[in-house]
Amino acid sequence: MLWVFSLAQLASAAEVEEEEEVSEEIFVYSDALAPWDKTRWWVVTESVSERNSLEVVTLTGSFAAPAWQLSAILYCEVVRRLDRGGIVECSPEDAAVRVATRDGWQREADREAVEEGLARLVGDLKRGKVRLRVRDHGDVVVSREQGDSEEEARLLSRAFDAFHLDLPDEGWYDGVQWTTTNEPLIRLRALDETFGLEVVVHYGNRYRGNMLIQTIGQARKSSVYGMKLVDENTRYSPEERFQAGWTKPTAPGLPKELTVESTLDLSATAILDQKLGFVSERVWVVRGSGAIPLYRSGRLKLLGKKEILELGETGQVSPPLKSRPGLPLWEPVEGSAP
Repeated sequence: MLWVFSLAQLASAAEVEEEEEVSEEIFVYSDALAPWDKTRWWVVTESVSERNSLEVVTLTGSFAAPAWQLSAILYCEVVRRLDRGGIVECSPEDAAVRVATRDGWQREADREAVEEGLARLVGDLKRGKVRLRVRDHGDVVVSREQGDSEEEARLLSRAFDAFHLDLPDEGWYDGVQWTTTNEPLIRLRALDETFGLEVVVHYGNRYRGNMLIQTIGQARKSSVYGMKLVDENTRYSPEERFQAGWTKPTAPGLPKELTVESTLDLSATAILDQKLGFVSERVWVVRGSGAIPLYRSGRLKLLGKKEILELGETGQVSPPLKSRPGLPLWEPVEGSAP
């Protein structure tokens, strides 16, 4: 935030004929981190993808959840000031996780195991912490996640994806446009999935005293997989299929290689509060086509210091657009807004 003060220096009565009035502008920048201290945020995100499943670890094993939702209330405070901005540390005040598992729902004992695993996961999430690197022009980067397990840290980091938004260094004006190539919302954090070609465009316009930021983006991936023949009577080894250095198959009619195209499309809208200097609200959707069917969406909103919000129950639910006996229906993020 920037204040401009106009100071007038007048000469003394004896020197008034020799000196003119002097006027200067003094630019005073407020503490960019101050608005972040002791803030509370509501975040919710959902993911529907076989390749980006959440693993629910239980006392007797684990279950894969291709569809999952995370909602949380986050509390953030400033922990370090640097030359340009500083570090903000956030942790969940409360959290809820809902999953639709691939299996583990038919028997009552399996459903109880999933419920136990989810309760433990939520307890771990509440002990987790994430550090944000906040720059003096409002840009935010997730710098470190801390959790008791890799799965917990990955899930917690997903809650902070919407915080990251590269803002223009040149400042704000109506119609500003800029591009970025490092957008967490459009990147998959699932094992070996990476997208090399990524273009994201942001547009900023004045909106009720703030800035409305609209984002569209796309990431593409083209992968060439070779086929290695194990022997004439054996199908291709799944373990070897994704390795480099292939022997061309000699059996007739078999492909020598397979090219797989995948695309991720991002659409997002955010409100940058110019008094605070950072994004106070954001909604987003990512759709994946090709070999990696995917749907992800989420919301981010700054809350009042004493604002109370119900996050819903943690538990196992039916898959999207399906109904399983004994399980609640899947409720999409759009129906969860406060």
